[in-house]
Amino acid sequence: MYQDEDEPQVDITKLRYVLYARKSTDDPKRQIRSINDQIDECKLLAERSGMRIVKVFKEEKSAKKPNNRKVFNEMMRGVESGKYDGIVAWNPDRLARNMIEGSHILNLIDDGTIQDLKFVTHYFTNDASGKMLLGISFVMADYYSRNLSQNVTRGVRKGLKEGKSSGTPMHGYIRGEDGIYRPDNENDSKNFDLICEAWEMRKAGKSLESIAKHMNDNGYGRLYKDNAEKAGQKVLMTDKILSDRVFPNPFYYGVLIQKGKAIDLRELESYDFTPATDEETYNYVQSLTGRRSTAQTKRKVFKPLVEMVYCAYCNAKMYPQTPKSGKKTETKRILSYRCDNKFCQRKNKELKLNQSVRGIEIFKFMYEMLDGLDVNRDDYEKLRKRLEYRNKAKLQETRIQIHSLQGAVKA
Repeated sequence: MYQDEDEPQVDITKLRYVLYARKSTDDPKRQIRSINDQIDECKLLAERSGMRIVKVFKEEKSAKKPNNRKVFNEMMRGVESGKYDGIVAWNPDRLARNMIEGSHILNLIDDGTIQDLKFVTHYFTNDASGKMLLGISFVMADYYSRNLSQNVTRGVRKGLKEGKSSGTPMHGYIRGEDGIYRPDNENDSKNFDLICEAWEMRKAGKSLESIAKHMNDNGYGRLYKDNAEKAGQKVLMTDKILSDRVFPNPFYYGVLIQKGKAIDLRELESYDFTPATDEETYNYVQSLTGRRSTAQTKRKVFKPLVEMVYCAYCNAKMYPQTPKSGKKTETKRILSYRCDNKFCQRKNKELKLNQSVRGIEIFKFMYEMLDGLDVNRDDYEKLRKRLEYRNKAKLQETRIQIHSLQGAVKA
C-alpha cells in the first residue's frame, strides 16, 4: 500500500491479513461473483504481493443494513482487538454497502487500527486521496443498494397494477415469464382442476388431510423450477400447504396481494383470470378456520396476568407456568410465576430464595387491595376525563408524526 513520505513505511509481508468474502442473497439474479471465486482471486492477489492471510471469513448476508452480519462483526472485533492488521476483499462493496459500517472502517484506518486494505478490483492508498476514493466507493455502494430497492419496488407496483407477480408461484397455476397466472392444465396436468375440487371439498367440511390425500391420489404435483437442486422433482400437496398457502389466500377467487398491496384481477380488462373458487366460498372457508374436531383440540390452560407481574428482586417480568403437581395420575395444576432473569438474586443458591411465586399469593394481595378500595361516580368521571385528555394528546402527537412522515416521503 502506498504511504506518504512523512508517514512510516509499512512492511505488508509482516502484517496479518484476514480475507473477507461475501455474497449477498438479495443480489439481482445473484450476478455478484461467488464466494469461492472471490476467495481464489484474493488469494492470488496475496500471493503476488507477498501478503500473509491468517484467516478467511465468508458470509452470505446483505450489507445494505448495518449490524446485520455476524461473521463481519466477528472479523471487525478481531481487527479492533489487534488480532488482525489488514483486510483483503474482492471489492469495497463486499465490506460495506451502508455508510455506518463504511464510516467505521474509515475511522479504523485513520486511527491506525486497520493498517492496510487490499482489493482485487480497487487500488487503495492510505492517504487523503485514497481515503476519499474509498469513501466514494462506499457511497456508491450505498446508492446502488437504495436505487436498486426503489427500482424493484417501483417495478413491483407497476407489475401489480397489471396483475403480474414475481412472488412464489401459486398452487394450481402456472406463472409465465410475463408474470401472468394461468390454470395449470398443460401437458395433461390436473393440478388446476384438483385445486378447484379442494375448495369444494373444504366447503363441504372435509378435513385437510383427506383433501391432500385425494389430490395426491389423483395425480397432483407441481414441479420445482426456481430451485436448481430440486429441478424436475414434484411438490406433492400436504395439509400444511393447504392451511398456510392455499385456503387463506384470496388469490384463488381473484385478489392478488403482494408487498402489502392488493389488486382485483377480475377487474382488469387485459387479464383473463380464471378463479379456482368464488368469493362466497372463500369467505365461508375462512369461517371454518377455528373449527377443529374433538380429537384435534388441545385444551389450553388459562394463564392470567401475562406480562403484568414483576420480580421483587430484579424488577424483571415474571412469566406464568402451570406444571402438574403431585403424582403422575394427578391432573391438578398450580399456577405460579417464575423469573427467567439469570442475574436475579433468586438464581443464587446460597440465598435460598424461592424460584417462583404462587399465583394464589398474588391474587390474595389483589383481593385485599380491592376490598379496601372505595370508588364512587366522581372518581370514575375523574379517571374518564383524565384518560380522554391523555388519548387526545396521544392522537395529536400521532397526527403530527404522520404529517412529518408524509412530508419526508414527498421530499
